[in-house]
Amino acid sequence: MNVLAVIPDQTKAAALEERFQKRLGDALSFRQSSSGKRALELLQTLPTDLIICARETDDIAGLEVLKAVRKARDTAVILLDRSVLSRFSPGPFEAILETQAHPADVLETAFSLLVSSGRIDDARRPQATFSKGRGSRDAKVSGTLEVISLFDLVLLLTQKNSTGRLYLLLGQVEAMFVFQGGRLVHAEYSELTGEAAVMKVFWKAELRPDAEFFFEPSLHKLPPGGVTVHSSVQEILLKVAVGLDRRREPAAEQ
Repeated sequence: MNVLAVIPDQTKAAALEERFQKRLGDALSFRQSSSGKRALELLQTLPTDLIICARETDDIAGLEVLKAVRKARDTAVILLDRSVLSRFSPGPFEAILETQAHPADVLETAFSLLVSSGRIDDARRPQATFSKGRGSRDAKVSGTLEVISLFDLVLLLTQKNSTGRLYLLLGQVEAMFVFQGGRLVHAEYSELTGEAAVMKVFWKAELRPDAEFFFEPSLHKLPPGGVTVHSSVQEILLKVAVGLDRRREPAAEQ
Protein backbone atom coordinates (compact mmCIF):
# COMPACT_ATOMS: atom_id res chain seq x y z
CA MET A 1 0.00 0.00 0.00
CA ASN A 2 1.36 3.41 -1.02
CA VAL A 3 0.41 6.03 1.58
CA LEU A 4 1.09 9.77 1.44
CA ALA A 5 0.57 11.61 4.74
CA VAL A 6 0.12 15.36 4.31
CA ILE A 7 0.66 16.18 7.98
CA PRO A 8 2.94 18.92 9.34
CA ASP A 9 2.92 17.37 12.83
CA GLN A 10 5.89 14.97 12.73
CA THR A 11 4.77 13.13 15.87
CA LYS A 12 1.31 12.43 14.45
CA ALA A 13 2.76 11.35 11.12
CA ALA A 14 5.21 9.00 12.88
CA ALA A 15 2.38 7.45 14.93
CA LEU A 16 0.40 6.78 11.76
CA GLU A 17 3.40 5.27 10.00
CA GLU A 18 4.08 2.99 12.97
CA ARG A 19 0.47 1.75 13.03
CA PHE A 20 0.41 1.10 9.26
CA GLN A 21 3.84 -0.56 9.42
CA LYS A 22 2.72 -3.01 12.10
CA ARG A 23 -0.20 -4.10 9.93
CA LEU A 24 1.42 -4.10 6.49
CA GLY A 25 5.15 -4.64 7.05
CA ASP A 26 7.11 -4.67 3.78
CA ALA A 27 3.91 -4.11 1.80
CA LEU A 28 3.86 -0.48 2.99
CA SER A 29 5.39 2.55 1.30
CA PHE A 30 4.80 5.56 3.58
CA ARG A 31 5.74 9.11 2.59
CA GLN A 32 5.15 12.30 4.56
CA SER A 33 4.94 15.94 3.49
CA SER A 34 4.05 19.04 5.49
CA SER A 35 3.14 20.93 2.30
CA GLY A 36 -0.18 20.39 0.56
CA LYS A 37 1.13 21.81 -2.70
CA ARG A 38 4.17 19.54 -2.58
CA ALA A 39 1.92 16.54 -1.90
CA LEU A 40 -0.13 17.31 -5.01
CA GLU A 41 3.08 17.43 -7.04
CA LEU A 42 4.16 14.06 -5.64
CA LEU A 43 0.78 12.62 -6.54
CA GLN A 44 1.51 13.25 -10.21
CA THR A 45 4.76 11.26 -10.21
CA LEU A 46 4.50 8.59 -7.52
CA PRO A 47 1.97 5.73 -7.19
CA THR A 48 -0.42 6.56 -4.36
CA ASP A 49 -3.26 4.43 -2.99
CA LEU A 50 -4.17 6.66 -0.06
CA ILE A 51 -3.69 10.25 1.10
CA ILE A 52 -4.12 11.15 4.77
CA CYS A 53 -4.42 14.90 5.14
CA ALA A 54 -4.40 17.10 8.24
CA ARG A 55 -6.83 19.96 8.73
CA GLU A 56 -4.09 22.44 7.90
CA THR A 57 -0.84 21.95 6.00
CA ASP A 58 2.05 24.40 5.81
CA ASP A 59 0.55 26.20 2.83
CA ILE A 60 -3.09 25.21 2.07
CA ALA A 61 -6.05 23.79 3.96
CA GLY A 62 -6.56 20.04 3.98
CA LEU A 63 -9.97 20.41 2.36
CA GLU A 64 -8.35 22.13 -0.62
CA VAL A 65 -6.00 19.16 -0.98
CA LEU A 66 -8.97 16.78 -1.00
CA LYS A 67 -10.80 18.86 -3.62
CA ALA A 68 -7.72 18.98 -5.84
CA VAL A 69 -7.24 15.22 -5.59
CA ARG A 70 -10.90 14.66 -6.41
CA LYS A 71 -10.56 16.63 -9.66
CA ALA A 72 -7.37 14.86 -10.71
CA ARG A 73 -7.96 11.18 -9.94
CA ASP A 74 -9.84 8.59 -7.88
CA THR A 75 -7.30 8.32 -5.07
CA ALA A 76 -8.64 7.47 -1.61
CA VAL A 77 -8.40 10.40 0.80
CA ILE A 78 -8.88 10.59 4.57
CA LEU A 79 -9.26 14.16 5.81
CA LEU A 80 -8.73 14.78 9.53
CA ASP A 81 -11.20 17.63 9.90
CA ARG A 82 -14.84 16.91 10.78
CA SER A 83 -15.66 20.63 10.85
CA VAL A 84 -16.05 20.57 7.06
CA LEU A 85 -18.98 18.12 7.12
CA SER A 86 -21.49 20.96 7.44
CA ARG A 87 -20.48 22.27 4.01
CA PHE A 88 -18.84 19.33 2.24
CA SER A 89 -19.92 15.75 1.53
CA PRO A 90 -17.22 13.07 1.09
CA GLY A 91 -17.29 11.03 -2.09
CA PRO A 92 -17.02 7.23 -2.49
CA PHE A 93 -13.21 7.28 -2.17
CA GLU A 94 -13.17 9.76 0.72
CA ALA A 95 -13.64 9.75 4.49
CA ILE A 96 -13.61 12.51 7.07
CA LEU A 97 -12.49 11.79 10.65
CA GLU A 98 -11.83 13.81 13.78
CA THR A 99 -8.73 16.00 13.74
CA GLN A 100 -7.25 13.92 16.57
CA ALA A 101 -8.44 10.56 15.25
CA HIS A 102 -6.59 7.60 16.74
CA PRO A 103 -4.10 5.97 14.32
CA ALA A 104 -5.97 2.66 14.69
CA ASP A 105 -9.18 4.29 13.43
CA VAL A 106 -7.34 5.90 10.52
CA LEU A 107 -5.91 2.50 9.57
CA GLU A 108 -9.26 0.71 9.71
CA THR A 109 -10.92 3.50 7.72
CA ALA A 110 -8.18 3.24 5.12
CA PHE A 111 -8.79 -0.49 4.68
CA SER A 112 -12.53 0.10 4.52
CA LEU A 113 -12.13 2.65 1.72
CA LEU A 114 -9.58 0.68 -0.28
CA VAL A 115 -11.28 -2.72 0.00
CA SER A 116 -14.77 -1.41 -0.75
CA SER A 117 -13.48 0.53 -3.76
CA GLY A 118 -11.72 -2.55 -5.13
CA ARG A 119 -8.24 -1.00 -4.95
CA ILE A 120 -6.99 -3.83 -2.75
CA ASP A 121 -8.47 -7.23 -1.94
CA ASP A 122 -8.63 -8.84 1.45
CA ALA A 123 -5.58 -11.04 0.77
CA ARG A 124 -3.32 -8.59 2.61
CA ARG A 125 -5.53 -8.50 5.67
CA PRO A 126 -4.96 -10.74 8.71
CA GLN A 127 -6.90 -13.96 8.34
CA ALA A 128 -8.83 -15.77 11.03
CA THR A 129 -8.25 -19.48 11.58
CA PHE A 130 -10.64 -22.07 10.17
CA SER A 131 -11.83 -24.82 12.45
CA LYS A 132 -14.45 -27.54 12.61
CA GLY A 133 -16.42 -26.59 15.60
CA ARG A 134 -17.01 -25.04 18.96
CA GLY A 135 -19.40 -26.91 21.22
CA SER A 136 -22.59 -27.80 19.43
CA ARG A 137 -22.16 -25.13 16.78
CA ASP A 138 -20.46 -25.78 13.46
CA ALA A 139 -18.16 -22.76 13.60
CA LYS A 140 -16.20 -22.45 10.37
CA VAL A 141 -14.18 -19.39 11.34
CA SER A 142 -12.92 -18.84 14.85
CA GLY A 143 -10.16 -17.16 16.80
CA THR A 144 -9.51 -14.16 19.02
CA LEU A 145 -9.44 -10.47 18.26
CA GLU A 146 -5.69 -10.54 18.92
CA VAL A 147 -5.33 -12.30 15.55
CA ILE A 148 -7.75 -10.15 13.56
CA SER A 149 -9.45 -6.93 14.63
CA LEU A 150 -13.22 -6.71 14.69
CA PHE A 151 -13.02 -4.11 11.90
CA ASP A 152 -11.08 -6.58 9.74
CA LEU A 153 -13.35 -9.46 10.65
CA VAL A 154 -16.53 -7.61 9.66
CA LEU A 155 -14.95 -6.53 6.37
CA LEU A 156 -13.71 -10.07 5.72
CA LEU A 157 -17.24 -11.48 6.08
CA THR A 158 -18.61 -8.67 3.94
CA GLN A 159 -16.10 -9.20 1.13
CA LYS A 160 -16.80 -12.95 1.11
CA ASN A 161 -20.57 -12.29 0.85
CA SER A 162 -21.03 -14.42 3.95
CA THR A 163 -24.38 -15.50 5.34
CA GLY A 164 -24.55 -16.59 8.96
CA ARG A 165 -24.00 -15.48 12.53
CA LEU A 166 -20.88 -14.03 14.11
CA TYR A 167 -20.69 -14.66 17.86
CA LEU A 168 -18.33 -12.75 20.14
CA LEU A 169 -17.72 -13.57 23.80
CA LEU A 170 -17.13 -10.23 25.52
CA GLY A 171 -16.61 -10.95 29.20
CA GLN A 172 -19.78 -12.67 30.38
CA VAL A 173 -21.89 -11.39 27.50
CA GLU A 174 -22.24 -13.06 24.11
CA ALA A 175 -22.82 -10.60 21.28
CA MET A 176 -24.12 -11.56 17.85
CA PHE A 177 -23.94 -10.05 14.35
CA VAL A 178 -26.10 -11.51 11.58
CA PHE A 179 -24.91 -11.35 7.97
CA GLN A 180 -26.92 -12.01 4.82
CA GLY A 181 -25.02 -12.10 1.54
CA GLY A 182 -22.25 -10.00 3.04
CA ARG A 183 -24.59 -7.39 4.56
CA LEU A 184 -24.67 -6.83 8.29
CA VAL A 185 -28.42 -6.87 8.92
CA HIS A 186 -28.81 -7.43 12.66
CA ALA A 187 -26.80 -7.00 15.86
CA GLU A 188 -27.45 -7.93 19.49
CA TYR A 189 -25.62 -7.10 22.71
CA SER A 190 -27.45 -7.70 25.99
CA GLU A 191 -30.69 -5.69 25.63
CA LEU A 192 -29.40 -3.59 22.72
CA THR A 193 -30.08 -4.27 19.04
CA GLY A 194 -29.25 -2.57 15.75
CA GLU A 195 -26.58 0.09 15.36
CA ALA A 196 -26.59 0.84 19.10
CA ALA A 197 -25.56 -2.77 19.68
CA VAL A 198 -22.89 -2.53 16.95
CA MET A 199 -21.32 0.49 18.65
CA LYS A 200 -21.41 -1.20 22.06
CA VAL A 201 -19.80 -4.37 20.69
CA PHE A 202 -16.95 -2.45 19.06
CA TRP A 203 -16.33 -0.49 22.27
CA LYS A 204 -16.29 -3.66 24.38
CA ALA A 205 -14.07 -5.39 21.80
CA GLU A 206 -11.53 -2.57 22.06
CA LEU A 207 -11.33 -3.17 25.81
CA ARG A 208 -11.01 -6.93 25.30
CA PRO A 209 -8.50 -7.62 22.49
CA ASP A 210 -8.35 -11.28 23.58
CA ALA A 211 -12.10 -11.78 23.09
CA GLU A 212 -13.07 -15.00 21.33
CA PHE A 213 -15.23 -15.12 18.22
CA PHE A 214 -16.65 -17.72 15.91
CA PHE A 215 -18.70 -17.49 12.73
CA GLU A 216 -21.45 -19.97 12.02
CA PRO A 217 -22.38 -20.16 8.31
CA SER A 218 -26.09 -20.80 8.12
CA LEU A 219 -29.35 -19.84 6.54
CA HIS A 220 -31.01 -19.03 9.85
CA LYS A 221 -34.04 -16.82 9.72
CA LEU A 222 -33.63 -13.40 11.24
CA PRO A 223 -34.62 -12.95 14.90
CA PRO A 224 -38.21 -11.75 15.52
CA GLY A 225 -37.12 -8.10 15.31
CA GLY A 226 -36.06 -8.57 11.67
CA VAL A 227 -33.52 -6.27 10.05
CA THR A 228 -32.19 -3.83 12.66
CA VAL A 229 -29.09 -2.54 10.83
CA HIS A 230 -29.94 -0.54 7.72
CA SER A 231 -26.68 1.29 6.89
CA SER A 232 -23.98 -0.20 4.66
CA VAL A 233 -20.97 -1.80 6.33
CA GLN A 234 -18.73 1.07 5.18
CA GLU A 235 -21.10 3.65 6.70
CA ILE A 236 -21.30 1.68 9.93
CA LEU A 237 -17.52 1.33 10.26
CA LEU A 238 -17.03 5.04 9.67
CA LYS A 239 -19.58 5.79 12.39
CA VAL A 240 -17.84 3.35 14.70
CA ALA A 241 -14.42 4.92 14.05
CA VAL A 242 -15.77 8.38 14.88
CA GLY A 243 -17.66 7.10 17.93
CA LEU A 244 -14.64 5.31 19.35
CA ASP A 245 -12.51 8.39 18.82
CA ARG A 246 -15.00 10.51 20.77
CA ARG A 247 -15.07 7.97 23.61
CA ARG A 248 -11.29 8.06 23.85
CA GLU A 249 -11.09 11.85 24.11
CA PRO A 250 -12.37 12.16 27.73
CA ALA A 251 -10.00 9.38 28.83
CA ALA A 252 -7.05 11.13 27.19
CA GLU A 253 -7.90 14.39 28.99
CA GLN A 254 -7.86 12.79 32.45
